[in-house]
Amino acid sequence: MTIFIKKVVNHIFATFFHDTLSDLRATFKYKLLIVSLMGILAVTAIATLLYYS
Repeated sequence: MTIFIKKVVNHIFATFFHDTLSDLRATFKYKLLIVSLMGILAVTAIATLLYYS
């Protein structure tokens, strides 16, 4: 289960960075977006683990 989550997260971030590295003018906005995405993913992962444990 955790391996699947890691693969999905890695795929999302790889795609995200590939799409956004070309536009570095909005770096701050992307940093905020990454932080919020990481927070959402962390909460989702913890909730999922707690639900299935």
